[in-house]
Amino acid sequence: MDELLIKAISERLASTPYQLCELNWENQQGNKTLQLMCAKDDLTMDLDGCVEVSNIISELLDEQFPQLDNYYLEVCSPGAERELKDDNARLASLGKHVYVRLAHPQNKALEFIGDIIAVEDNQFTLQYNDKGRIRKVNFPLQDIEFMRLAVKI
Repeated sequence: MDELLIKAISERLASTPYQLCELNWENQQGNKTLQLMCAKDDLTMDLDGCVEVSNIISELLDEQFPQLDNYYLEVCSPGAERELKDDNARLASLGKHVYVRLAHPQNKALEFIGDIIAVEDNQFTLQYNDKGRIRKVNFPLQDIEFMRLAVKI
């Protein structure tokens, strides 16, 4: 059922500036909640966007999934430091400030926090601060063990 929901929701949002990042079913005190984490194409989300997506998706669920009953719909942002779980999200990280953990050391380290300044042919260039010096590291997409957005301090 979740695969059908994801497909239908993603298709409905395709004509909007929003995308589905994650879908979860939560059980809170015996109440089912369908939690949709959504973001704009630029990876941001605000309260007005959550309301807009909620209205769009409520209509979709009523039309195409009438068998779903007794649940709450919750639309929220995936968070400022959300994980970039799939290759598409990672490849779309150009210009973003990220934390990345690699499978193989680069510049004698496995973890970096910095800005993705180039993505070309599944190869990333990240610019980071190393004890006051600006450095760059290159790594391939397949070498990423974990990647998330990071908040600049």
